[in-house]
Amino acid sequence: MTIFVFLMLLVILILLGTPIGFAMALLPAIYIAFTDTIPLTSVPYQMYSALDKFPLVAVPLFLLAGELMNLGSSKAKCNRLKSGNPVLVPILAS
Repeated sequence: MTIFVFLMLLVILILLGTPIGFAMALLPAIYIAFTDTIPLTSVPYQMYSALDKFPLVAVPLFLLAGELMNLGSSKAKCNRLKSGNPVLVPILAS
């Protein structure tokens, strides 16, 4: 029954426009606070061990690097070089 309630809360939060990441972080926090199935002292350790996996951390950092390239002038320089010799783009962009 609790699974159904929390799934419905997730759907309601998403339909209200709450960001999915925030909704998915808020509901387990509420569940842990109201039930004593997991001790609160183990939550930071579990969060750290989830972020300790390097392939999972690489994806957001790759997206951040792409956004930084969009904000800076690296993208424009790479696009200008792309018309000439595409092999030199990674070398000259760095």
